[in-house]
Amino acid sequence: MAAIRSLSQTAKTMGDKSQIAVAGMASTLPVISIWIRATLALITTSALGVVAGRKLLKRIPLHRLHQISGIFFLNLAAFALTKVFLALHMIGSGCHYGAIPQEPQPFLLSC
Repeated sequence: MAAIRSLSQTAKTMGDKSQIAVAGMASTLPVISIWIRATLALITTSALGVVAGRKLLKRIPLHRLHQISGIFFLNLAAFALTKVFLALHMIGSGCHYGAIPQEPQPFLLSC
């Protein structure tokens, strides 16, 4: 059962940057050493999450932690939407994201 959970977790996080980095390293370095290092890194970060979570739950009630997490992720969503709208505005005004203007000018919403 634990192996199925592990495989499921690996499949869920395949798009994660660390998984992409591991795949890149495995293409040039010995696969077994990369696998061992990646596994140890996952175990370490999971253990840190468990320890930090237990300590946090001793100080903050679970419902309050859910509220704080919800607010945090709503802020992340608002930030992402702001970036999308700014990028769409720049594209709509003829400026391409990342383009270097012909003349030096301060950053404004319009290129």
